Amino acid sequence: GLVGPASGYLLGGIIVNIYVDLDKPKELSPDDTNLWVGAWWIGFLISGSISLMGVLPMFGFPKSFRGSARKRAARTEESYGDSAQRSAQLTVTMKDFLPTAGIIFSIPTFVCLTLAGTAASITITGLATFGPKLMQQFFRMAASTATLTIGLVSVPCGALGLFTGAMVIRFVAMPVQRLIWMNVGASTIALALVSSFVVRCSPQLLAGVTAPYPETQFVPDMDPNFSAPCNYNCSCVRNKFMFDPVCSADGVLHFSPCFAGCSGGNDSFSIDGKRYYTNCSCVTTTKLMHDRNISAISGDCPSTECTSAPLFLTLKRYYTNCSCVTTTKLMHDRNISAISGDCPSTECTSAPLFLTLVGCFMFCMFFITIPTLQAIMRIPAPLLLGRLIDTTCSVWNSSCGLQGSCVYYNAHWLWVLILLFAGGL
Repeated sequence: GLVGPASGYLLGGIIVNIYVDLDKPKELSPDDTNLWVGAWWIGFLISGSISLMGVLPMFGFPKSFRGSARKRAARTEESYGDSAQRSAQLTVTMKDFLPTAGIIFSIPTFVCLTLAGTAASITITGLATFGPKLMQQFFRMAASTATLTIGLVSVPCGALGLFTGAMVIRFVAMPVQRLIWMNVGASTIALALVSSFVVRCSPQLLAGVTAPYPETQFVPDMDPNFSAPCNYNCSCVRNKFMFDPVCSADGVLHFSPCFAGCSGGNDSFSIDGKRYYTNCSCVTTTKLMHDRNISAISGDCPSTECTSAPLFLTLKRYYTNCSCVTTTKLMHDRNISAISGDCPSTECTSAPLFLTLVGCFMFCMFFITIPTLQAIMRIPAPLLLGRLIDTTCSVWNSSCGLQGSCVYYNAHWLWVLILLFAGGL
Protein backbone atom coordinates (compact mmCIF):
# COMPACT_ATOMS: atom_id res chain seq x y z
CA GLY A 1 0.00 0.00 0.00
CA LEU A 2 3.02 2.31 0.09
CA VAL A 3 4.66 1.63 -3.27
CA GLY A 4 1.61 2.95 -5.13
CA PRO A 5 1.33 6.34 -3.37
CA ALA A 6 5.11 6.81 -3.48
CA SER A 7 5.23 6.11 -7.20
CA GLY A 8 2.19 8.32 -7.80
CA TYR A 9 3.67 11.32 -6.00
CA LEU A 10 7.05 11.01 -7.73
CA LEU A 11 5.54 10.38 -11.15
CA GLY A 12 3.07 13.23 -10.68
CA GLY A 13 5.89 15.63 -9.88
CA ILE A 14 7.56 14.70 -13.15
CA ILE A 15 4.64 14.62 -15.56
CA VAL A 16 3.24 17.94 -14.32
CA ASN A 17 6.21 19.53 -16.11
CA ILE A 18 5.26 17.81 -19.38
CA TYR A 19 2.67 19.61 -21.49
CA VAL A 20 -0.60 17.80 -22.08
CA ASP A 21 0.11 17.78 -25.85
CA LEU A 22 3.53 16.46 -26.70
CA ASP A 23 3.95 19.04 -29.47
CA LYS A 24 4.21 21.86 -26.91
CA PRO A 25 4.25 25.40 -28.28
CA LYS A 26 7.70 26.90 -27.79
CA GLU A 27 6.38 29.99 -26.03
CA LEU A 28 4.71 27.97 -23.24
CA SER A 29 6.40 26.93 -19.99
CA PRO A 30 5.20 25.43 -16.66
CA ASP A 31 5.35 28.94 -15.22
CA ASP A 32 2.39 29.96 -17.39
CA THR A 33 -0.15 28.91 -14.77
CA ASN A 34 -3.16 30.01 -16.79
CA LEU A 35 -2.27 28.12 -19.97
CA TRP A 36 -0.10 25.22 -18.84
CA VAL A 37 -1.81 21.84 -18.42
CA GLY A 38 0.28 18.90 -17.27
CA ALA A 39 0.24 15.58 -19.10
CA TRP A 40 -2.27 13.98 -16.72
CA TRP A 41 -2.91 11.09 -19.11
CA ILE A 42 0.62 9.69 -18.84
CA GLY A 43 -0.01 8.42 -15.30
CA PHE A 44 -3.10 6.47 -16.38
CA LEU A 45 -1.22 5.08 -19.37
CA ILE A 46 1.68 3.84 -17.23
CA SER A 47 -0.47 2.39 -14.42
CA GLY A 48 -2.83 0.76 -16.92
CA SER A 49 0.09 -0.81 -18.79
CA ILE A 50 1.57 -2.19 -15.56
CA SER A 51 -1.83 -3.62 -14.56
CA LEU A 52 -2.21 -5.23 -17.98
CA MET A 53 1.25 -6.78 -17.69
CA GLY A 54 0.18 -8.37 -14.41
CA VAL A 55 -3.05 -9.72 -15.90
CA LEU A 56 -1.64 -11.23 -19.09
CA PRO A 57 0.04 -14.23 -17.38
CA MET A 58 -3.35 -15.17 -15.92
CA PHE A 59 -4.54 -16.11 -19.40
CA GLY A 60 -2.05 -18.97 -19.35
CA PHE A 61 -3.97 -20.84 -16.66
CA PRO A 62 -6.71 -23.33 -17.60
CA LYS A 63 -10.33 -22.67 -16.73
CA SER A 64 -10.08 -25.19 -13.91
CA PHE A 65 -7.41 -27.56 -12.64
CA ARG A 66 -7.78 -31.32 -12.60
CA GLY A 67 -9.76 -32.46 -9.56
CA SER A 68 -10.80 -28.92 -8.55
CA ALA A 69 -14.52 -29.62 -9.07
CA ARG A 70 -14.42 -32.55 -6.65
CA LYS A 71 -12.59 -30.49 -4.03
CA ARG A 72 -15.03 -27.59 -4.38
CA ALA A 73 -18.00 -29.91 -3.93
CA ALA A 74 -16.48 -31.46 -0.81
CA ARG A 75 -15.63 -28.07 0.63
CA THR A 76 -19.15 -26.76 -0.02
CA GLU A 77 -20.79 -29.78 1.60
CA GLU A 78 -18.48 -29.50 4.61
CA SER A 79 -19.22 -25.80 5.05
CA TYR A 80 -22.95 -25.65 4.47
CA GLY A 81 -24.44 -29.13 4.56
CA ASP A 82 -27.79 -29.59 2.85
CA SER A 83 -29.89 -26.80 1.34
CA ALA A 84 -32.32 -26.54 4.23
CA GLN A 85 -29.56 -26.14 6.79
CA ARG A 86 -27.74 -23.61 4.60
CA SER A 87 -30.92 -21.56 4.18
CA ALA A 88 -31.52 -21.53 7.93
CA GLN A 89 -27.95 -20.45 8.65
CA LEU A 90 -27.99 -17.56 6.20
CA THR A 91 -31.35 -16.16 7.30
CA VAL A 92 -30.64 -12.95 9.17
CA THR A 93 -33.48 -10.72 10.22
CA MET A 94 -33.45 -7.16 11.50
CA LYS A 95 -34.82 -8.45 14.80
CA ASP A 96 -31.67 -10.56 15.28
CA PHE A 97 -29.31 -7.91 13.96
CA LEU A 98 -30.23 -5.00 16.23
CA PRO A 99 -29.55 -6.75 19.58
CA THR A 100 -26.23 -8.02 18.26
CA ALA A 101 -25.26 -4.58 17.02
CA GLY A 102 -26.17 -3.19 20.44
CA ILE A 103 -23.81 -5.68 22.08
CA ILE A 104 -20.98 -4.76 19.73
CA PHE A 105 -21.34 -1.01 20.13
CA SER A 106 -21.75 -1.27 23.89
CA ILE A 107 -18.04 -2.10 24.17
CA PRO A 108 -16.35 1.27 24.86
CA THR A 109 -12.92 0.12 23.69
CA PHE A 110 -14.30 -1.04 20.37
CA VAL A 111 -16.23 2.19 19.80
CA CYS A 112 -13.28 4.42 20.72
CA LEU A 113 -10.82 2.49 18.56
CA THR A 114 -13.24 2.58 15.64
CA LEU A 115 -13.76 6.34 15.95
CA ALA A 116 -10.04 6.95 16.40
CA GLY A 117 -9.14 4.87 13.37
CA THR A 118 -11.80 6.56 11.26
CA ALA A 119 -10.68 10.06 12.31
CA ALA A 120 -7.05 9.20 11.58
CA SER A 121 -8.06 7.86 8.18
CA ILE A 122 -9.94 11.08 7.35
CA THR A 123 -7.00 13.26 8.38
CA ILE A 124 -4.29 11.27 6.62
CA THR A 125 -6.28 10.82 3.41
CA GLY A 126 -7.40 14.45 3.26
CA LEU A 127 -3.96 15.91 3.90
CA ALA A 128 -2.34 13.45 1.50
CA THR A 129 -4.73 14.48 -1.27
CA PHE A 130 -4.31 18.23 -0.82
CA GLY A 131 -0.77 18.25 0.57
CA PRO A 132 0.79 19.62 -2.65
CA LYS A 133 -1.86 22.37 -2.87
CA LEU A 134 -1.17 23.40 0.73
CA MET A 135 2.57 23.47 0.07
CA GLN A 136 1.92 25.74 -2.91
CA GLN A 137 -0.21 28.10 -0.85
CA PHE A 138 1.82 28.18 2.36
CA PHE A 139 5.33 28.15 0.86
CA ARG A 140 4.67 29.45 -2.67
CA MET A 141 6.20 26.41 -4.35
CA ALA A 142 5.73 25.30 -7.92
CA ALA A 143 3.28 22.43 -8.41
CA SER A 144 5.99 19.96 -9.43
CA THR A 145 8.24 20.88 -6.49
CA ALA A 146 5.37 20.62 -4.00
CA THR A 147 4.31 17.19 -5.29
CA LEU A 148 7.82 15.75 -5.17
CA THR A 149 8.46 17.23 -1.73
CA ILE A 150 5.29 15.82 -0.19
CA GLY A 151 5.95 12.42 -1.76
CA LEU A 152 9.56 12.21 -0.58
CA VAL A 153 8.66 13.22 2.98
CA SER A 154 5.24 11.71 3.70
CA VAL A 155 5.49 8.26 2.14
CA PRO A 156 8.79 7.08 3.72
CA CYS A 157 7.83 8.55 7.10
CA GLY A 158 4.41 6.94 6.96
CA ALA A 159 6.05 3.60 6.15
CA LEU A 160 8.42 4.05 9.09
CA GLY A 161 5.49 4.75 11.41
CA LEU A 162 3.57 1.67 10.28
CA PHE A 163 6.71 -0.47 10.53
CA THR A 164 7.49 0.82 14.04
CA GLY A 165 3.98 0.12 15.31
CA ALA A 166 3.97 -3.35 13.76
CA MET A 167 7.38 -4.25 15.21
CA VAL A 168 6.36 -3.13 18.71
CA ILE A 169 3.26 -5.33 18.57
CA ARG A 170 5.19 -8.24 17.06
CA PHE A 171 8.25 -8.39 19.30
CA VAL A 172 7.26 -6.62 22.53
CA ALA A 173 4.95 -8.78 24.63
CA MET A 174 2.68 -5.98 25.85
CA PRO A 175 -0.79 -6.57 27.25
CA VAL A 176 -3.54 -4.92 25.30
CA GLN A 177 -3.93 -2.14 27.88
CA ARG A 178 -0.33 -1.02 27.33
CA LEU A 179 -0.78 -1.17 23.58
CA ILE A 180 -3.76 1.13 23.86
CA TRP A 181 -1.77 3.52 26.05
CA MET A 182 0.98 3.45 23.42
CA ASN A 183 -1.65 4.44 20.89
CA VAL A 184 -2.81 7.27 23.15
CA GLY A 185 0.77 8.49 23.57
CA ALA A 186 1.46 8.48 19.84
CA SER A 187 -1.81 10.32 19.20
CA THR A 188 -0.89 12.95 21.80
CA ILE A 189 2.50 13.53 20.18
CA ALA A 190 0.84 13.74 16.75
CA LEU A 191 -1.61 16.31 18.12
CA ALA A 192 1.28 18.39 19.47
CA LEU A 193 3.03 18.18 16.10
CA VAL A 194 -0.02 19.66 14.40
CA SER A 195 1.78 22.87 15.34
CA SER A 196 3.90 22.25 12.24
CA PHE A 197 1.09 23.87 10.27
CA VAL A 198 1.81 27.10 12.13
CA VAL A 199 5.04 27.33 10.13
CA ARG A 200 4.38 29.13 6.86
CA CYS A 201 5.66 31.92 4.67
CA SER A 202 4.15 35.35 4.22
CA PRO A 203 1.22 35.13 1.79
CA GLN A 204 1.48 36.39 -1.76
CA LEU A 205 0.01 39.89 -2.10
CA LEU A 206 -2.56 40.28 -4.87
CA ALA A 207 -3.42 43.78 -6.06
CA GLY A 208 -7.07 44.58 -5.42
CA VAL A 209 -7.45 41.79 -2.85
CA THR A 210 -4.67 42.00 -0.25
CA ALA A 211 -2.70 44.95 -1.61
CA PRO A 212 -3.86 48.39 -2.82
CA TYR A 213 -3.48 49.84 -6.29
CA PRO A 214 -1.60 53.14 -6.57
CA GLU A 215 -3.69 56.15 -5.55
CA THR A 216 -6.42 53.97 -4.04
CA GLN A 217 -7.46 53.30 -0.46
CA PHE A 218 -7.25 49.67 0.58
CA VAL A 219 -9.83 48.22 2.96
CA PRO A 220 -9.03 44.70 4.29
CA ASP A 221 -11.64 41.93 4.02
CA MET A 222 -13.49 43.72 1.25
CA ASP A 223 -14.66 42.01 -1.93
CA PRO A 224 -11.99 41.83 -4.66
CA ASN A 225 -11.86 44.95 -6.79
CA PHE A 226 -9.41 44.97 -9.69
CA SER A 227 -10.57 48.25 -11.18
CA ALA A 228 -8.42 51.29 -10.41
CA PRO A 229 -7.64 54.67 -12.02
CA CYS A 230 -4.34 53.30 -13.32
CA ASN A 231 -6.06 50.61 -15.45
CA TYR A 232 -9.31 52.45 -16.17
CA ASN A 233 -8.45 53.15 -19.82
CA CYS A 234 -7.08 49.68 -20.56
CA SER A 235 -8.98 47.84 -23.29
CA CYS A 236 -9.07 44.48 -21.57
CA VAL A 237 -12.78 43.63 -21.44
CA ARG A 238 -12.41 40.46 -23.48
CA ASN A 239 -9.89 38.79 -21.16
CA LYS A 240 -11.03 40.64 -18.08
CA PHE A 241 -11.85 37.59 -15.98
CA MET A 242 -9.20 35.16 -17.26
CA PHE A 243 -6.46 34.69 -14.67
CA ASP A 244 -3.16 35.53 -16.34
CA PRO A 245 -0.94 36.64 -13.44
CA VAL A 246 2.03 38.94 -13.71
CA CYS A 247 4.48 39.76 -10.94
CA SER A 248 5.37 43.42 -10.62
CA ALA A 249 8.85 44.67 -9.77
CA ASP A 250 7.71 45.46 -6.22
CA GLY A 251 6.68 41.82 -5.58
CA VAL A 252 2.90 42.29 -5.87
CA LEU A 253 0.92 39.85 -8.01
CA HIS A 254 -1.59 41.27 -10.50
CA PHE A 255 -4.59 39.38 -11.84
CA SER A 256 -3.54 39.95 -15.45
CA PRO A 257 -1.33 42.29 -17.53
CA CYS A 258 -4.48 44.28 -18.24
CA PHE A 259 -5.17 45.00 -14.57
CA ALA A 260 -1.50 45.82 -14.05
CA GLY A 261 -1.85 48.50 -16.72
CA CYS A 262 0.60 46.80 -19.09
CA SER A 263 0.00 47.82 -22.69
CA GLY A 264 1.97 45.09 -24.46
CA GLY A 265 3.09 45.61 -28.04
CA ASN A 266 6.47 47.29 -28.16
CA ASP A 267 6.43 47.54 -24.37
CA SER A 268 6.80 43.78 -23.91
CA PHE A 269 9.10 41.00 -25.09
CA SER A 270 9.60 37.27 -24.46
CA ILE A 271 12.73 35.39 -23.39
CA ASP A 272 12.82 31.67 -22.48
CA GLY A 273 9.04 31.40 -22.19
CA LYS A 274 8.74 34.44 -19.92
CA ARG A 275 6.94 37.63 -20.93
CA TYR A 276 8.49 40.90 -19.75
CA TYR A 277 6.58 44.18 -19.57
CA THR A 278 8.32 47.54 -19.48
CA ASN A 279 5.52 50.07 -19.20
CA CYS A 280 2.79 49.16 -16.69
CA SER A 281 0.79 52.09 -15.36
CA CYS A 282 -0.19 50.30 -12.11
CA VAL A 283 3.42 49.50 -11.19
CA THR A 284 5.40 52.34 -9.64
CA THR A 285 8.81 50.63 -9.50
CA THR A 286 10.99 48.95 -12.10
CA LYS A 287 13.84 46.47 -12.08
CA LEU A 288 16.77 46.40 -14.50
CA MET A 289 16.74 43.12 -16.41
CA HIS A 290 18.03 42.30 -19.90
CA ASP A 291 19.27 45.88 -20.24
CA ARG A 292 15.75 47.25 -19.84
CA ASN A 293 13.65 48.61 -16.99
CA ILE A 294 11.13 45.85 -16.31
CA SER A 295 7.80 46.62 -14.63
CA ALA A 296 6.33 43.12 -14.51
CA ILE A 297 7.03 39.50 -15.49
CA SER A 298 4.47 36.88 -16.45
CA GLY A 299 3.73 34.18 -13.88
CA ASP A 300 3.63 34.03 -10.10
CA CYS A 301 6.07 35.93 -7.94
CA PRO A 302 9.02 33.78 -6.81
CA SER A 303 9.41 33.29 -3.08
CA THR A 304 13.10 33.97 -2.51
CA GLU A 305 12.84 35.03 1.13
CA CYS A 306 10.82 32.07 2.42
CA THR A 307 13.02 29.70 4.43
CA SER A 308 10.34 28.03 6.57
CA ALA A 309 9.73 24.98 4.38
CA PRO A 310 12.57 22.82 5.86
CA LEU A 311 11.28 23.38 9.41
CA PHE A 312 7.72 22.55 8.35
CA LEU A 313 8.83 19.37 6.57
CA THR A 314 10.85 18.25 9.59
CA LEU A 315 7.87 18.65 11.92
CA LYS A 316 5.53 17.05 9.39
CA ARG A 317 7.87 14.08 9.16
CA TYR A 318 7.44 13.29 12.86
CA TYR A 319 3.71 14.06 12.67
CA THR A 320 3.35 11.49 9.88
CA ASN A 321 5.37 8.94 11.86
CA CYS A 322 3.18 9.27 14.96
CA SER A 323 -0.05 9.36 12.94
CA CYS A 324 0.82 6.12 11.19
CA VAL A 325 1.83 4.45 14.45
CA THR A 326 -1.70 5.13 15.72
CA THR A 327 -3.25 3.51 12.65
CA THR A 328 -1.44 0.23 13.32
CA LYS A 329 -3.91 -2.41 14.47
CA LEU A 330 -3.41 -2.80 18.21
CA MET A 331 -5.63 -5.85 18.78
CA HIS A 332 -3.44 -8.95 18.70
CA ASP A 333 -5.22 -12.27 18.58
CA ARG A 334 -3.89 -13.32 21.97
CA ASN A 335 -5.35 -10.22 23.61
CA ILE A 336 -8.79 -10.12 22.03
CA SER A 337 -10.53 -11.66 25.04
CA ALA A 338 -9.33 -8.79 27.19
CA ILE A 339 -11.31 -6.40 24.99
CA SER A 340 -14.41 -8.24 23.95
CA GLY A 341 -15.10 -10.20 27.11
CA ASP A 342 -16.75 -13.61 27.26
CA CYS A 343 -19.12 -14.62 24.52
CA PRO A 344 -22.74 -14.41 25.76
CA SER A 345 -24.19 -17.89 25.79
CA THR A 346 -27.62 -16.61 24.77
CA GLU A 347 -26.20 -15.44 21.46
CA CYS A 348 -24.55 -18.80 20.70
CA THR A 349 -27.57 -21.10 20.78
CA SER A 350 -29.44 -21.84 17.55
CA ALA A 351 -28.45 -18.47 16.06
CA PRO A 352 -28.02 -17.82 12.36
CA LEU A 353 -24.54 -17.86 10.86
CA PHE A 354 -24.19 -14.07 11.02
CA LEU A 355 -25.10 -13.90 14.70
CA THR A 356 -22.82 -16.81 15.47
CA LEU A 357 -19.88 -15.05 13.84
CA VAL A 358 -20.66 -11.74 15.52
CA GLY A 359 -21.61 -13.08 18.93
CA CYS A 360 -19.20 -15.98 19.48
CA PHE A 361 -16.27 -14.65 17.43
CA MET A 362 -16.64 -10.95 18.14
CA PHE A 363 -12.95 -10.42 17.57
CA CYS A 364 -13.61 -10.66 13.83
CA MET A 365 -15.56 -7.42 14.06
CA PHE A 366 -12.50 -5.62 15.39
CA PHE A 367 -10.52 -6.63 12.33
CA ILE A 368 -13.37 -6.12 9.86
CA THR A 369 -15.29 -3.09 11.11
CA ILE A 370 -12.36 -0.75 11.79
CA PRO A 371 -10.62 -1.27 8.42
CA THR A 372 -13.98 -1.13 6.64
CA LEU A 373 -14.95 2.19 8.24
CA GLN A 374 -11.50 3.58 7.52
CA ALA A 375 -11.78 2.53 3.88
CA ILE A 376 -15.26 4.03 3.60
CA MET A 377 -14.17 7.35 5.13
CA ARG A 378 -11.26 7.59 2.69
CA ILE A 379 -13.80 8.26 -0.04
CA PRO A 380 -15.55 11.37 1.38
CA ALA A 381 -12.44 12.67 3.21
CA PRO A 382 -10.89 14.40 0.17
CA LEU A 383 -14.32 15.72 -0.84
CA LEU A 384 -14.88 17.13 2.64
CA LEU A 385 -11.48 18.81 2.89
CA GLY A 386 -11.73 20.08 -0.68
CA ARG A 387 -15.08 21.69 0.07
CA LEU A 388 -13.67 23.29 3.21
CA ILE A 389 -10.67 24.63 1.29
CA ASP A 390 -12.99 26.14 -1.32
CA THR A 391 -14.69 28.18 1.40
CA THR A 392 -11.43 30.11 1.86
CA CYS A 393 -11.22 31.11 -1.81
CA SER A 394 -11.07 34.88 -2.37
CA VAL A 395 -10.91 34.98 -6.18
CA TRP A 396 -12.48 32.50 -8.58
CA ASN A 397 -11.54 32.20 -12.21
CA SER A 398 -14.44 32.51 -14.63
CA SER A 399 -15.02 32.24 -18.35
CA CYS A 400 -18.17 32.90 -20.35
CA GLY A 401 -20.08 33.52 -17.13
CA LEU A 402 -19.16 30.14 -15.65
CA GLN A 403 -17.19 29.78 -12.43
CA GLY A 404 -13.92 27.94 -12.79
CA SER A 405 -11.15 27.04 -10.37
CA CYS A 406 -9.93 29.10 -7.44
CA VAL A 407 -6.93 31.26 -8.29
CA TYR A 408 -6.31 32.94 -4.94
CA TYR A 409 -6.99 31.73 -1.40
CA ASN A 410 -7.28 33.69 1.81
CA ALA A 411 -4.04 32.44 3.35
CA HIS A 412 -5.03 33.26 6.92
CA TRP A 413 -8.36 31.44 6.91
CA LEU A 414 -6.87 28.52 4.98
CA TRP A 415 -4.21 28.22 7.68
CA VAL A 416 -6.85 28.32 10.46
CA LEU A 417 -8.97 25.71 8.67
CA ILE A 418 -6.06 23.27 8.28
CA LEU A 419 -5.12 23.67 11.94
CA LEU A 420 -8.69 22.90 13.02
CA PHE A 421 -9.00 20.00 10.57
CA ALA A 422 -5.75 18.31 11.58
CA GLY A 423 -6.03 19.06 15.29
CA GLY A 424 -9.76 18.48 15.65
CA LEU A 425 -9.66 14.99 14.17
